Amino acid sequence: MTVAAAQIPALGTIWQELQESSQEKEHTHAKGQVQFVLEQQPSVQQASFIQLSSVLAISAAVLINWILRRRISSRQQKSAVAAGTSAGARLLRLELLATRQSQALIAAERQITKLNTRARLLGRDLQPPLRQVQAENVQQAEALVRISNKLETLDTDLKDTQQLIGALHGATAKQLQLVLQALQLSQAAKALAQSVAAAVEQERKAGTGLPLQATQSRRSSTAPEEASSLEC
Repeated sequence: MTVAAAQIPALGTIWQELQESSQEKEHTHAKGQVQFVLEQQPSVQQASFIQLSSVLAISAAVLINWILRRRISSRQQKSAVAAGTSAGARLLRLELLATRQSQALIAAERQITKLNTRARLLGRDLQPPLRQVQAENVQQAEALVRISNKLETLDTDLKDTQQLIGALHGATAKQLQLVLQALQLSQAAKALAQSVAAAVEQERKAGTGLPLQATQSRRSSTAPEEASSLEC
């Protein structure tokens, strides 16, 4: 693209040279026509005024045509130069944009390669700790399984102990009932003994000895019954 941009001014100079050469050729051609007309013209003495005026008109027309062509060619040359410069500027802009884009692409590729290398290095560095974490996770899972098994066994043991405690509560309740019954029997025996003692004392006061013997025999008969009831 730089070569094309450099060739554009050279093309402009070539175009100018061609225009100048064409203008010189036209000028020389016009001069030749005028000279040819003058050479073919008869002498001043024999020529008339009308022929002279026609020659002058032809030469004036040729000169006017040459001047107009020169102006038109100069305008065309300027427009061509302007077009060439605008095209060159566009080419330069496109070249700059292309170079910038290529530089940006190169920088992006470099960054991508750097990121890839960093990712690889990080992956290599992270592999051992990740393996350690995985091993620790496996150990923790095994420990959790063990703990869950222990909890299940503890639940079963707890249920067994609860059942045992319930049985013990039932046994203690029965024992308490038996103790209460024994206490009631002992209280009844005491009350009976007190009543018998009161009766004996009354009989003593009355002065009769037979009731005393009867009360003694009653005491001897009721004593083993009270002992058996207390043992139960």
